Amino acid sequence: MKGDLNLNTVISFIANTNLQHYSGESALSLLSQNTGILLAMFVSSASGYSACMAFCRALCGMQMGNFYEDFTRIITRLMLPLNFILAVIFISEGVV
Repeated sequence: MKGDLNLNTVISFIANTNLQHYSGESALSLLSQNTGILLAMFVSSASGYSACMAFCRALCGMQMGNFYEDFTRIITRLMLPLNFILAVIFISEGVV
């Protein structure tokens, strides 16, 4: 990828917008998509959820809690199991 496209992709994942202007496998290999982009999608959504939960706790007058604890919980208790269930459903329906 060119430098400006690479910067755009990185900033989009940092800002939790997941904006992608590259053309799939022609710009990135399958390995880099499955390791880099997928990891960035998980981390950006989990960090957004953790920050949202801390904000909601602060509005309710509770202690905000530990960001890393919320981050780990959202990935291990919600995102991974839900994604596994959805993957099994998609595989059983023949979605490639």
